[in-house]
Amino acid sequence: MALLFIITLLSLTGTMVASVSSITSCDAPLSNTTCTQANCTQPPCTMLCGQTTPYDSCEQQCDDSTCSAMKCDASGRCLQSCSRGTCQYMTCDANSCFQTCNRATCGVMKCVKEANNASYCEQAEGAEMICESETCSQTCSGNCSLTCTSSVKMCTQYCINGGICSFKCEADKCKLNCKFGTCTEIKPSTTKMPESSGGRLRLTASVGLGLMFAAVAFM
Repeated sequence: MALLFIITLLSLTGTMVASVSSITSCDAPLSNTTCTQANCTQPPCTMLCGQTTPYDSCEQQCDDSTCSAMKCDASGRCLQSCSRGTCQYMTCDANSCFQTCNRATCGVMKCVKEANNASYCEQAEGAEMICESETCSQTCSGNCSLTCTSSVKMCTQYCINGGICSFKCEADKCKLNCKFGTCTEIKPSTTKMPESSGGRLRLTASVGLGLMFAAVAFM
């Protein structure tokens, strides 16, 4: 998904960031280790945290508004909290990454493993999650997809309350909990089948340059 930003960095304090139509201001002096975008009064809002000033924790709160993106490079924790609003994109390079959606519309969450050795990534009720962290978890009751790369040690998807879920896992261990939903499993044929419980599972596997499709249904 391509995102077009016109971003101006305000360098007077190192704690303020400008986006297309709003300014993210850190609610703390430079001596503080937390940066927060608490209100999005001129949507869509964009937050950049840890790009020029190091922070341990970054948080974007998007309530009853539209947040176009959050890019977080904090050393400790990143949180995008979306309540009754719209959060389009989050990319996180931190030790712990969280995206929570409460009666909201959330798009893509991507956890990258670059400078900060990401260890945990969690998405609740978002549409799409791409994860490179050591441990990845997605909870879904709508239409969701989870992709875990080969750098992941543990990848888990919880498909609940009639959710329609897509699961692609190249992790060391894959776990698909589909007791109350409908799940589609997409993975190379050389990888191990995930641990699954309940629900209906449809498996799609790739072999070489061709594709082999198999459907498995169980209760």
